[in-house]
Amino acid sequence: MKKIGKGKQILLFIIIQNIFIYCQSFSFTSNTLTSTSFSTDKIISATYKSAGVVATCQQNMSVIKALSFSNTYTASNVKSYSSSGNCISVQFYQSATQNLILSISQQSGKLLNYGSNQISLYNTLFSTSSNTYTQTVSVYSSVQSQEGILVGFSNGEIKNYFQNVNHQTFNNCTNQVIGLWYSQIDSVNLVFAACGASTIFIYDKSIIPTGHSVQQTTFYAISSYQISNNVNLIKFIKMGVDANYTCGAVSKYGSTYKMLVLYYSSNAFNLYKTFTLNNDFVDIYGLTNYFMVLQQNLITVFNFDGNILGQSQTISNQFTLFSFLDETNFMTVDNQNNIQIWTVTFSTTPCPYYCKCLLGSSICTSCPSNSNRASLDINNKCLCNPGFYDDGVSQICIICHSSCKTCNGPNDNNCQSCQDGYFLVSGQCQQCDYSCQTCQNTNNFCLSCNQSLGPRTFNAANGTCLCTLNYIENQNKICSCTNDYCLTCNPLDGFQCQSCKNDTSWNLTPYKKCECKDGFYLDQTSNDCKRCSFPCIKCIGSSTRCKSCKNTQTWQLVNNSCSCKVGYYLDQSSQECQACPSLCSECNSSTQCTSYGYYFDISSNDCLPCPPLCSACTSSNFCTSCKNSTSMQIFNNMCECSSGFHLSQDQRNWIHQDGVQIKVKILVIVLMDTILI
Repeated sequence: MKKIGKGKQILLFIIIQNIFIYCQSFSFTSNTLTSTSFSTDKIISATYKSAGVVATCQQNMSVIKALSFSNTYTASNVKSYSSSGNCISVQFYQSATQNLILSISQQSGKLLNYGSNQISLYNTLFSTSSNTYTQTVSVYSSVQSQEGILVGFSNGEIKNYFQNVNHQTFNNCTNQVIGLWYSQIDSVNLVFAACGASTIFIYDKSIIPTGHSVQQTTFYAISSYQISNNVNLIKFIKMGVDANYTCGAVSKYGSTYKMLVLYYSSNAFNLYKTFTLNNDFVDIYGLTNYFMVLQQNLITVFNFDGNILGQSQTISNQFTLFSFLDETNFMTVDNQNNIQIWTVTFSTTPCPYYCKCLLGSSICTSCPSNSNRASLDINNKCLCNPGFYDDGVSQICIICHSSCKTCNGPNDNNCQSCQDGYFLVSGQCQQCDYSCQTCQNTNNFCLSCNQSLGPRTFNAANGTCLCTLNYIENQNKICSCTNDYCLTCNPLDGFQCQSCKNDTSWNLTPYKKCECKDGFYLDQTSNDCKRCSFPCIKCIGSSTRCKSCKNTQTWQLVNNSCSCKVGYYLDQSSQECQACPSLCSECNSSTQCTSYGYYFDISSNDCLPCPPLCSACTSSNFCTSCKNSTSMQIFNNMCECSSGFHLSQDQRNWIHQDGVQIKVKILVIVLMDTILI
């Protein structure tokens, strides 16, 4: 299904909150027509045309009367037309050249032509006797659309009569049609119908359902709106301009009348405002920026917020109806069938450019969003935020020069007050001395101190901001403690610290001094605590010059350096000293003994002695060095006598070591009859 003009409906409603006309004062003038020759039967409908023509119909009568009047307000050329049924309503049809009167009776609708000699039948638009109704159906309301005449019936049907033919029947409503109105903007054609006591239907011919051509101009229901179960509608009128899709609905609760202001947007009706009308309510009519309520003895003008904008003088008789020619001219009828022609004049004042007003009001209700304006002040004005100025025309405040706090223009010489750190001289903001937070007249006469540069004391007599007692100004112009290691210090003693530079590397001692924490040393270059290198827990002068090691059981301090004690090795993964395997007095790892004459046996997970003659080995049959490098050599991974040397008589002894018997071969090497043991 294709929808035309939906975006326009959303956009157009936005206008309802941006119509800035406020009728400040209304002036009513009226003149009563004379020589009208009406009978005593109540006039129940009347219509007024600019050419000075009035048409009426009276209760329980089939006669329609029309008359002319001049600037003397004397009726003339009074003509009558008798219809086949009692007249219900009359209204002038849209015609610039003819006085065509749309006359609605209980069973028919006709166009009558009022001329200089008579009222004649111009066209019969519809007749209930010619259709298929099985019951008498009375007409309730009608409205002229672009296509023809829309007529609402008491059974809920709405018919669109065009060129003497019922072009379309709207049958969504099943209750009496309370009111109809039509809106046409560009390609958007909408019909609004109040159905029964609380439902509104919206019809649009811009909807083109599947299987229909664009040439078919029938209307289709696009939405319905249930106002409230407690609403009892008696009037439904169009208000505002077409573009706003605004309407008014009057509901009656006993003797109480309530006005509901509604708007249509995004295919739905929305309630804008509800307020109470006086219980002497007679009729209502909606205009562009306000609406008028006919009460029994006077006329009251309201804006769409329910505020009273003006009232007419009271009359002695009681009003029964009124009909409008345009925004400023209308007619009334009272209970004595007197017809009065009214003119209303008013002065208008636009809503201030700097705020938002509700429809029909010049009183600011809010400040526009994204306008750089603050909320409403006590004078009901939207002032510019600091740093912006009002050019007297634009809704959006314009930004000041960066040096200005407030200004009246965009340039650096339009300042009215300055940002902190500047002072005003002939509309320009000049920078204060670094020690001043604010200053005046000269850059070094401070009004307050710049505490971001350390604690400073303000001297009001001479406008100075010097470092607080026992603080000194360093090369960066920051007031710091006399003790460089303090973050804050005793105001009476700049060497006594109250806090240190940071809590990570510095420690405040009970003597109010700042010292490096364990694991840190004082770096003379940066004058700050730096972390010691592992495994020092205390160091001095540099990160690698240790004073103590992290664990005295496994670590030892040698020449200001930490290393593992004998019988321990440095485990690279844990960075801790681990004990060597048993029988190993020294080792490089858990699997590599460096003790003299022993090797690590994987199968027994223990240290075992090397073969005889070996001073070092990796297994029982693999020597890596011999006991005497002069007389011995490694051959086939074992130690033997070198050339010119031999072993003495093989002798065997048993040596007990650690409670285990070990068989040791004593080798005696004899050289040149000299025994070397």
